[in-house]
Parts: sequence; C-alpha cells; structure tokens
Amino acid sequence: MTNTAGDQTWLSIVIPTYNRRGVVGRAINSCLQESVPGYEIVVVDDASTDDTVDAILHSYRTDRLRTVRLHENVGVCGARMAGVEAAKGEWVLFLDSDDELMPGALALLWKHCGGAASDVARLALMYLHDDGELSPQPWTPGAVMDYEDYLRWAETVSRSDFSNCIRRTSFAAVRFPLQRSFETGYHLEFAKLFNTLCCGDIVARVHADAADRLTATTKSRLRARLVREAEPRMLTMRYILEHHGDALRRHSPKRAQMFSRAYITAAFMAGYRSAAMKGLLSHVRRYPRAFSVWGIGLLGMLHPRALSWAVAHTRGK
Repeated sequence: MTNTAGDQTWLSIVIPTYNRRGVVGRAINSCLQESVPGYEIVVVDDASTDDTVDAILHSYRTDRLRTVRLHENVGVCGARMAGVEAAKGEWVLFLDSDDELMPGALALLWKHCGGAASDVARLALMYLHDDGELSPQPWTPGAVMDYEDYLRWAETVSRSDFSNCIRRTSFAAVRFPLQRSFETGYHLEFAKLFNTLCCGDIVARVHADAADRLTATTKSRLRARLVREAEPRMLTMRYILEHHGDALRRHSPKRAQMFSRAYITAAFMAGYRSAAMKGLLSHVRRYPRAFSVWGIGLLGMLHPRALSWAVAHTRGK
C-alpha cells in the first residue's frame, strides 16, 4: 500500500442504509472512533422514506464522512455499488447500517491490507453475532482461497457470512448487480477471477435489532417480500446454475442442489410455471431422491401464494 502519512485514502467504508434512523448512527460512530489515518466513510441512503439523512447523517461534522443519496430504492447490492463508485480508497470495506466495527478493527485492516499479496483481491474477516457466535464457520485463518477452494468451503459451512474488504480495482471486472438482486452470484464470479485471504480477526459485530431485518419480520410481510423478490431471485439462481453449475456439482454438490431448488421455488412464485416445471424435471433427473422438490412443485402449481405461505411459515415469526 502506498499510504504512509495519511494524506491518501487507503480505505473506504461503504455503509448502505434504508430507513435505519435508529441504528445507522451506531455504525457511523464505530468508524469515527478509530484513530487510523487515511480512511473515509461513504453512507449510501437508498431512497429512505424516513428522515435518516436529515436527522442523523447531517449531524456529523467531519471530512471523513460523505453521503450519497439515491432517488430510487435499488436494494442493498445497488446501494453498495453506488458506494463503490463514490469511493476513493484503494480498498473498500462493507458495513451494514445496523452493525458496528469492533474497537481496533481499522488498525487490523491497515496491517492486513498493507501486507496482502498482489494476487489477493479480498480480505475475508470474521463477525461476532449478538448470540455470541462467530462467523464464518468453519474457517481457516491464513488460507488463500481460489475458485475451487471457495466452492469446497461453501459446501461445508454452517454459517457463511463474513466481512468483505475488497480491492476497489476488482470492481472493474466484477460488480454487484445494479438491479434488485442478490449477492450470491457476485461472490461466485469474484471467486472465479480473484483470490481471497481468510483472516482470523473479528472486525465487526452483527446486530439483530433493526425492525426491518428479514429475521425480524412477520409472516405476512415475509410472504409479500418473497413474492416481490421472486423474479430477481429466479434470475440470480438461473445465472448461477448456467455459469457455475458444472463446477458446483463437482466441488459443492449440496450447494448445487440448493441453488436448483431455489430456482424452482422462485420461478413458481414469480409465475413462470413453464420454466419452473422444466427446472423441476431437470432437478428430479439429476437428484432422483430429492423428494422435497415435489412438494414445491405441487404447491407452486396450486398457486404461487400457497408456496409463499409455506416458505414464510418455515422462516418467519
């Protein structure tokens, strides 16, 4: 890294937020408490309908903090990409607006970023969750994962989320999807092109106290969200199966089966019955003992609402 005197920006912390007035200040404050020079905070407001920006973000008087206001709600991936485009740092760290950095996190990142080999484009660091658990699990600090390593690791995980600190130049080759979509495809595309260094340091704490978290929503709201997001989820799963399916079946067969099942579910919910049935028949031929997919098919043919009710019943409150 070239920054030694703090006159250059080595790190951009991108915080996407949407209607998080009550918690985004915690995330910002956790960044501002750090004494490491040469970093900036880019808060991306994803067209909030509350007064997140006016009541919270404008109260900070520091050159470290910049805000990007989107006029249309694009979802977390699009908001992260807007933050990347506004970032000046050599590295980009993503922090959710309801989470916070651990004390000393930026000093650890300074060390890791400065010592990262030129063929490493991402540092994957650990989270501490409110329940006291760490993620990801399992984890091998010091390991460098290429594409096949990443797929094999994905096959074993019980808790997969990790903190991403990514070289900004890599986004010229792999970007978060701008449409309302899901980041799974991005991570697979990234792993195909770039190496990831696994770090054993805990850099952020994940909180579950935001009212609009998926895990906190009611079943009725979850059903509506599942239907609303069905088409982009279907497109994401289809892309993954088309571009990574063969490699997944070789190195991560359980994940391959999961993505196939997710595609069928989303296609039924989005109203694409023909595509869903084609996917179901292909799934059955490849996984003849996967009897649960027939339940998805029966509910999907009955009505997309019936399938969304069943999925929400297993995931919501």
